[in-house]
Amino acid sequence: MLFFVLCLNLSCGTQPQALSKAKKENPEKTKNSVETMVLETIRTMMRLEGGRVIFSDLYNDNRFSPEEKTFVAQLYETFFLIPGYLKTMYTAKGAVPPRKQIGENFGISTDTVEVLLQIMEREPRMPKFFTRNFSTKEISSINLEVIGTFLSRRGQSVRVANWEGQELPDFTLQRLDGRDSLSRSSLLGGGALIYFWFSGCPPCVRLAPHLAELDRKYRAKGFQIVGFNADTILNISITDKKRDSYLAKIGATFPNLHLTRKTQEDFGNINVYPTIFVVDPTLKIRQHLINYQTLETLDETIKTVFGD
Repeated sequence: MLFFVLCLNLSCGTQPQALSKAKKENPEKTKNSVETMVLETIRTMMRLEGGRVIFSDLYNDNRFSPEEKTFVAQLYETFFLIPGYLKTMYTAKGAVPPRKQIGENFGISTDTVEVLLQIMEREPRMPKFFTRNFSTKEISSINLEVIGTFLSRRGQSVRVANWEGQELPDFTLQRLDGRDSLSRSSLLGGGALIYFWFSGCPPCVRLAPHLAELDRKYRAKGFQIVGFNADTILNISITDKKRDSYLAKIGATFPNLHLTRKTQEDFGNINVYPTIFVVDPTLKIRQHLINYQTLETLDETIKTVFGD
């Protein structure tokens, strides 16, 4: 099952010296230099790791500047937009757009488009959206049925960047225990951490005990931790009894809710698990975190809500 793509399986230990050197030589990077730096890192990692890249590892790489991290997020978002764009243009004009036109549409270079197309081709969990001309590297044909199925299952787009400072999206979701529902308004006043997860997700299994510990530490201050479980929308077959047993085993007494497709889409069509949103008492988003985070990182993030 494809839980996220742009599966840029990037080993984050690659090229720290080159990255560091480039930052010193370019203290005020233009958009082109940011793009060049990120692509250079991706290409090296693809070469060393057999062509695969893990987006969350790339996004969390602390060697990247804020500008580079924003560009990484743009790549991820664009990756999910390209199939729909190909289908739209072919349906409207009867022809597949060239790489240059794709780049102009999304505000990226032809080189960046080429990297994204290579990732689509090399990621074994991605459907085969297109075939390419070996000589020109241009897309020669697309599979409209495959693209249509992908879009119906995964959505037209995702959002990763620019969450900080935004209002927490609205939601009302049923608790896993079936007792009642919980809504956005119930989080007002004390700050909260929203945790998107699914059963059996390896980084979620590592992260959940940290959240249980932080819930015990901060609950008395009015801070709430709430889990949004994606088992239903991901069609994961697990009984309520097994899920409850897992939560009890790790000491997770914070509320856990059934994620719906609408709420998933309202939060940027989340495809990477775990994903975390930390909000202040007014429900403004302070931090948006992807994949596993250490206990120390989460603790420091929550402290910012209280001004510590």
